[in-house]
Amino acid sequence: MLRALLATAVLGLPPLLTAPLAEAAPITELSTSPQQVLAAASTLLKAVQIGDAQAVYDALAPSVQQGTSPERVQARLGERGAIRSTRITHLHSGVDDSTVEAVLVDENGSHPLTMVLDGGGKLLAWEWHGEESSLERSAIGFVEDVSAGRWLRARERMVLSLQEDLPPESMQEQWNGLQESTGPFEGVRGAVVASEGGDQQLVLVTTDFGRLTDNIFVIFDRQGRISGVDFPVVEP
Repeated sequence: MLRALLATAVLGLPPLLTAPLAEAAPITELSTSPQQVLAAASTLLKAVQIGDAQAVYDALAPSVQQGTSPERVQARLGERGAIRSTRITHLHSGVDDSTVEAVLVDENGSHPLTMVLDGGGKLLAWEWHGEESSLERSAIGFVEDVSAGRWLRARERMVLSLQEDLPPESMQEQWNGLQESTGPFEGVRGAVVASEGGDQQLVLVTTDFGRLTDNIFVIFDRQGRISGVDFPVVEP
């Protein structure tokens, strides 16, 4: 599954890492309770606030750790300046990951932050909110096209090989099957770039369904064309 290929995460804007995807251990189903996810997110935010690079590094998913080091994390934290306070505003538990929305306050005001934690409560990706990148806009547009049944428009965003492997009827079947498990599509909450600049670029699109909020993984090639899509899989 494409969810097993996540190898790096964006730690702020500009990103700390821009490495291509590589092999990684499979992401397991959600094994932590909402309380444990909140505790893990709170610990991470505290580490960011006090500038504890080792604690931030320890909170990263193993696949993300492969692409960075405590020293690089420390350098990135130093670029952000002093953080006065943090607070968590929302938690959305998905099938195999959780999305945490938070706010960090510094001398320039409040800054919304989105974090995606894996099934074990480790950080897969985070991003400070600002202007959407072209990859984010394209990924969100793709999900919105699929949700509205605009199959031809959605397919125009794909590389030719994916269009050949995934005809419109298959796309519709997969999307309808997803909603049988998650409840009906309600809207896109946002997107996080988890890897960019390589042959495989990854965007996580946080999506609200009737029964849960989860992330749809959209893979882009170097030219910004969609080369793969991975929907959450709910085990029967």
